[in-house]
Amino acid sequence: MVRSDGDSLMSSGLPERLHLSGFVRLIDHGFALPAYQIKPGANAWYYAVPEVSGDHASLIKGFELLEDEAVEQFESGILAGPGEAWRDVFLWRGCVHAGRPAEIYAALEEFWSDLLKFAPLSFFDLALPSEAAETGKIAEVARNFLVQKLGGDRGEAKYISLVLRPNILIELRKAISTNPLADTQLASHDFSIEPLGHKRYGVGLVPAVSGWLDEAVANRLRTAVGRFAERLGVTLYVGGLKGEAAAGRVEPERPIEQRAIRRTRRPVRSEAPNILIIAADTRSQAICRHLELPSSITFDSDSIREGDYRIERRSDLTVLPTSRDGVILIVADVAAMDTQKVLSVFDAFVWLAGNDALTEDRTSPIHELVRGRDSQKPFLIAPAPPADGPSFLIERRKVVEAVLGQANAIIDTTLARSPFWKGRARRSVDRRMADMVVTVSLLAAAARDVRQDLTTRRGSKQPYSVSLSIGDRQFGHGVGSELNATGLRGPESGRRSISRHGFEMADKGSQVVQNAAAEISPLWTDFEHFGEAAFLEAVGRKDPWLNRSLITDVPDSVRISLDAPDLSVALKDRDGRTSMVITAEAPRLATIREGYKFDLAVIRYTDTATMRTAALHEKVHGLPNEMRLGKLSRLAQNQGLVTRGLDARDVVRVQEIDWVKIQAHGSSSLQSQARMYRPSAGELDESREIAIPVAAVWDGIRSRDATALELVRRFPDLRERGKRSGKRPSDLEAAWTIPPSDVQRWVIEDGRVPVQLGQLQPREVPAQRLFFIDGDEAVPCFVFSRLFGVWAKSLLPASTSWASRFQVSRTFDAFPFPLCFRIARPPEGQPQLRFAKGTRRLEELGHRLRYELMDDGRRRASRGTEDERLGQQIELIEELDGILLREMKIPLHANDLEILEALVQHNRSRS
Repeated sequence: MVRSDGDSLMSSGLPERLHLSGFVRLIDHGFALPAYQIKPGANAWYYAVPEVSGDHASLIKGFELLEDEAVEQFESGILAGPGEAWRDVFLWRGCVHAGRPAEIYAALEEFWSDLLKFAPLSFFDLALPSEAAETGKIAEVARNFLVQKLGGDRGEAKYISLVLRPNILIELRKAISTNPLADTQLASHDFSIEPLGHKRYGVGLVPAVSGWLDEAVANRLRTAVGRFAERLGVTLYVGGLKGEAAAGRVEPERPIEQRAIRRTRRPVRSEAPNILIIAADTRSQAICRHLELPSSITFDSDSIREGDYRIERRSDLTVLPTSRDGVILIVADVAAMDTQKVLSVFDAFVWLAGNDALTEDRTSPIHELVRGRDSQKPFLIAPAPPADGPSFLIERRKVVEAVLGQANAIIDTTLARSPFWKGRARRSVDRRMADMVVTVSLLAAAARDVRQDLTTRRGSKQPYSVSLSIGDRQFGHGVGSELNATGLRGPESGRRSISRHGFEMADKGSQVVQNAAAEISPLWTDFEHFGEAAFLEAVGRKDPWLNRSLITDVPDSVRISLDAPDLSVALKDRDGRTSMVITAEAPRLATIREGYKFDLAVIRYTDTATMRTAALHEKVHGLPNEMRLGKLSRLAQNQGLVTRGLDARDVVRVQEIDWVKIQAHGSSSLQSQARMYRPSAGELDESREIAIPVAAVWDGIRSRDATALELVRRFPDLRERGKRSGKRPSDLEAAWTIPPSDVQRWVIEDGRVPVQLGQLQPREVPAQRLFFIDGDEAVPCFVFSRLFGVWAKSLLPASTSWASRFQVSRTFDAFPFPLCFRIARPPEGQPQLRFAKGTRRLEELGHRLRYELMDDGRRRASRGTEDERLGQQIELIEELDGILLREMKIPLHANDLEILEALVQHNRSRS
């Protein structure tokens, strides 16, 4: 994905080149936003800005800080900097592909047929900058895909908006690159595209844009558009350019009228109302990045199709669309604007409000705008709560009273993480919130009954809420959230004040039509009843005692420790004893500590697993799965100690028996490069594999090595893989090093708690699902310790949407090692974890762990391995824990909370 450069300045003080080591997932299959770091594991993330906005074939202009995004880490081995070719990230079938578009295109060769069938639009966007010979065929398949999916007229309109329009805009930006002011102001509404017949289209520029184009620029644009059209197998006429007669251009059969907007873009739905979404803070902007139009919304006798609208993003309101042009415009700043013109252009207004925006000075421009709108134009507020806490919109009601009083309703985005959410369960919370915002906004602007219902509620002292429900459900009941508990009052309560507008919708890319409803009701925040209902939803209502009220008072000291004390509730167990506190925020360690004083578990309502566990125990049992540790520092002395296993794409793997046969072709330099491949921390099975670096194979091919040539014959894909640089060459190089004879190379299973440890044999290399660490017998002492077990578990991702994974930067680099360990850094090779001097008893325990628990490294083990030696193991582990706890000055009988508090404090004191 190419991120727009907007109006921002390049970040200063950065190295010349950054590491491409992460991405922001936009969709599950297709382009993602590449994320860069100064070095792998650094705290800050950056995104690249292209010289030509939107162009995958552009050069990198610079980098900007990437904030409040869910970055997924991976190791590409790619370094890039200003002036170098743009790098993309493309997701397909669970794999992450990174590099130049042509490199990714080649890497996906075995999936070309699948991409053509299931994702032709993304495939086209990849093929075009790759200059693939199949681009025309892919474009034709994409067009047919849209026509079959949406029908002839709508499919053609969508083809224009998704295939032709963005690429013509890129060519226009390239053509006027000598005029930087013009380039930054260019947008897709600055030209129109009209179909003129079979595969023939006319492009008309608005007069302002035509004025920027002298004859030389016009010729460049005409040539570039012609080349683009030829690659697609279509004909494009650009009207209104200087020098048309000299160029000998033949006029199209129908003249292209120059105008400011496209009035025939949507043959089915003309004059669709415009929507303005204000996202003025980092959290709301993060949610807005997931905004996408549903395939269809059908209400009454009318409908909205995906091709009826387009989403545009701008920094401010200095450039406006034309009235009723089907634009959903997302802006960050409304201060510099012509208020009356803005009010006349847009038909619905939405403020997506993060907690940072809930101040009087930041809400004042919004209030100034919306208070002068027409009474028939709805204004909605959509809270943008942080991932680990609630929105403070209602709590700060006095601060935002003026703008809140102008709102017709509040979109209940917090329903996205409620246990009563009935939408797509595997969709991330941020995407659910974005879906709610765009769906309710479309209904408010285009559905007459919804719009009239909302506008009649303006000026009421009682705030109203709009809740989006998916699927069939009893009217007025069953929808509850941290923001609005009206639906939990029962089907008869407040029926007269609740209105329900049913419709049908299909998600983007889906043919499945679902029943849905927008319910408008008085906003009734009642976290006590909601928290109780969330608990009952988590544990079920099987026991009779669960049928009575469980609500009781939260202890004052616990309330004081919370950021949102009003959004908490204490619940009683079967004996009537207060047993837990349910909160809207992930509790801090200080809050969990206050709960312990009263023998109370403090649990966020989204943490259903911990709620179930707490319901089964009379006393507090362990730590919650969701909590806030605050900022952790990467400790300089730890960095480089732990490395992720090699990327499978950097090696060719051969069955050991086949490798023996291949070597029969003669002596080869590859024999010294071959390593045994270790897929897990456990013992090797009978079907063992040999791994050889792809780069080494290609060195052999160039020198006509017989073994290398035989490998290419057996694995034809090596021909393409050899054309690409390595995915993670630094990890590959580290894995191929051989540790000194006095240390071992250990491997840790990714995301497994209790932590599982194995030992690599000489000339073995680990798979990507493993982390490896060099050291003496200090390593099993560290891994099997209670200290690391508590630390590693607390840092596992809480969301069930992603697999549990350790992170080098937090799980290992931030761990404050007891001083009985030391990290040695030899002149060559990997850093090593070793015992410090004067730790003789600890060394003896490490020796016993290696030989008694792990059978001299021949089998993997974890803390609590159940076998005939369990009693002996308990004795070893207890003594180990005692030594390490004393070293960290932690009481021997400390609970998990006390251990975690001490470790966090040590991390901060050492940073």
